[in-house]
Amino acid sequence: MLAIGCGSKSRRYTSIDALCAADKKAGQDPPDNFGELEPPVGNKLAVHFLNVGHGNCILVECPGPTSKNSVLIDCGSGPARSLARDRAPQLRQKDTVAYIQRILTERAGETSVILTHPHMDHVSRVREVLKPDQKLGKVFLGGKRGSYSSVLAPSVAKWLSNVAADKIQDATNRTDTRQLDIACGGAKFYRLTADARGMKRTLFNRFVSYPNATSFVTLLRYGKFTAVFPGDATGSGKLPTTAKALQGLSQISPPVGGVSLMASAHHGSATHGSNNTEWTNGTRPQITVFSSSTSMGHPNCAAVKRYHKYAATRKTKGHDLTCTKGGKSWSRNYRVGMAKALYTTQDHGTIRVVTDGTTVRVGCDRHSNGTARFCGVDIPAGR
Repeated sequence: MLAIGCGSKSRRYTSIDALCAADKKAGQDPPDNFGELEPPVGNKLAVHFLNVGHGNCILVECPGPTSKNSVLIDCGSGPARSLARDRAPQLRQKDTVAYIQRILTERAGETSVILTHPHMDHVSRVREVLKPDQKLGKVFLGGKRGSYSSVLAPSVAKWLSNVAADKIQDATNRTDTRQLDIACGGAKFYRLTADARGMKRTLFNRFVSYPNATSFVTLLRYGKFTAVFPGDATGSGKLPTTAKALQGLSQISPPVGGVSLMASAHHGSATHGSNNTEWTNGTRPQITVFSSSTSMGHPNCAAVKRYHKYAATRKTKGHDLTCTKGGKSWSRNYRVGMAKALYTTQDHGTIRVVTDGTTVRVGCDRHSNGTARFCGVDIPAGR
């Protein structure tokens, strides 16, 4: 790994230096004893980004005091590759199960599920984290039910076979914006798009099925707080998912002036138009989280730069963020000083965002011990 500091004179890293130039307060992570993030009690909503390595696993704790429900948005991890390059130890499957089950058991409510698309790094742990006796709400699928097959996603295919048919809603060619049937206290979930016709162009100039382009893109709104979960949404091809999601965003009432929290598309990739300029300019997120691992070349430094433009400034010292240039097979890793609210699970561990609908705080757990420490953002929700 190559460490690049702010103010580097190397011409090779001009784009990295441009990021650093805006971050005069960049430094090291705050000490572990800086202060714990308060638990999401009362009217607070929490979003957990579990550090599962190359994968996505997001749990939303609905705001109370009457609601004890939760929402699981994907839960999977890809193959373990070169894990030593990641700064924060990732949660293995048994740790992921323990983390989620602790929360679901304490809350004792129902859990709704959103599976963005049928890739293993998004769904491989769903069956394990949701016990057979788990009270389920609705289950929403990006793409057709049949695409969650024993070939693409054997574990979740088996889990779905045991879920009552009336609870499952696949999103076959759904490009209209609609509120989802999810009971989550005062929080509301909206489908921005979920088009099962997602395609990409091949070398032979033909369009073929491409699961990333079928991603179920979700908006969460709670008071002035908004969050977007795009799965592996793409921005190119015959039916660009991010463009359709932006159209959906424009249909939300009251209008969304800017997103409070963004789960970066496709782990921060810059391929197939993911995290393109149109997407970042249209959403303007204050906080962006990259569920990523350097072993797969994520996040891409170009994508980080696009989100950097709109990210809120941290109130404490800056932190390091690792990004890559190039594809996963030939990428080089760069460590960038950040005083902005941009986080990666590979650098900062499991990340927890807590809001009461008016203000937002971010906590990080680099040691995977279940305790979230305040890591530098305490801002008003919304722009």
